[in-house]
Amino acid sequence: MSINDAMLRVLEQSLDELGEPGAVERLLLRVAAEMKTDKVSLYSPRPGGPMSYPIYQHGLPHDFDAIYLRDMAGRDPWYDGVVARGPQLFRQGGMLSQQLMPTAQFARTPMGEQMRSYGLDAMASTFIEVDGSGNSFYILCLMNEAGRGDFSDSQFRFLRAVTPWVRRVVHAQRRMDALRRQVEDAQAAVEQMPIGLVQVDADGRLSHANLLARQCLGLDDRWHPWAGGSGGSRHGTEQRPWLRIAHADLHQLWLGSQLRRDPVACRLASAADQRAWVALARRVPASPGRDAAVHIVLTREKAAVDPTNLLTVLATLYGLTPAESALIALLLQGMAPREMAEAQGVRLSTVRTHLSHLFQKTGTRGQVDLVQTLSRTMNLLA
Repeated sequence: MSINDAMLRVLEQSLDELGEPGAVERLLLRVAAEMKTDKVSLYSPRPGGPMSYPIYQHGLPHDFDAIYLRDMAGRDPWYDGVVARGPQLFRQGGMLSQQLMPTAQFARTPMGEQMRSYGLDAMASTFIEVDGSGNSFYILCLMNEAGRGDFSDSQFRFLRAVTPWVRRVVHAQRRMDALRRQVEDAQAAVEQMPIGLVQVDADGRLSHANLLARQCLGLDDRWHPWAGGSGGSRHGTEQRPWLRIAHADLHQLWLGSQLRRDPVACRLASAADQRAWVALARRVPASPGRDAAVHIVLTREKAAVDPTNLLTVLATLYGLTPAESALIALLLQGMAPREMAEAQGVRLSTVRTHLSHLFQKTGTRGQVDLVQTLSRTMNLLA
């Protein structure tokens, strides 16, 4: 077995798929294939702690890991050795099979007996991750069918060599999964916002509209913002409807927003119940990684001047974070930055950072200009 060639194959294939769903699982199958087996498991003998990754196995009975954790944990020398020496072995490279106990000794443990009952008689294992306290860890385990004997020295060396790469892929996938969940949570929050939100591209095509906006404008659920995934509308740019066709009044509002720095507004009637709504549109200039667009916020006319609703409208229109939004009420009270810091119990430098972001997002040049801009925007809702 050429370890360098095997490593190169695994690295090339897994790099192409990094971040895609199932990337870890496919990597484990490739490692198993290089070890000349199809029986692989990524599991945690002591689950919990800050680490979280689904238990994965292939080529083994579906209850193999579950039975081991249920019936043998705490009374198996293999398990006890893993728990007692896990962090130490991890720091030494993570190879359990060669460091924890010899194969012959392992064969006499309950774990070895369980393997034989499933027609398995050899195992190669390595730590993929151990948390700082040693209370939680993941182990990559590969097994041979009965009669094939132990893994060879070159196979053990390959497993030792590939372990750091598997570890990095698992870490990267966990971070990407966490980011994906954050994006999905943010998308769900936008979809269920108490105000309508419409995004129109620089050419005047409707990019997406959230639930309340679709109801107000009489659009069907094709224009759910993330109907086709996290990247936006499932329709390509050429298939998006022109705003002038989807809603003539909003098209005029979109045209007006192209000519002004401040937001523009109009009144319109809901397609669902003819109730009066206020629509505000603001042009968002292009920035690195983002095309120019127009954000249109819709709110029921009767709720427009409600203080909580006002803050939500302003935050959505200008793309403010919760921390930045929290400063608006204090700004409108005429507070100086030091007073804001005292009122919020934060450092003055933190307030100044948030103010700097507010100036940038609203296109203003100071606190007076910012307050005047926000006041003009709120007057549009009155």
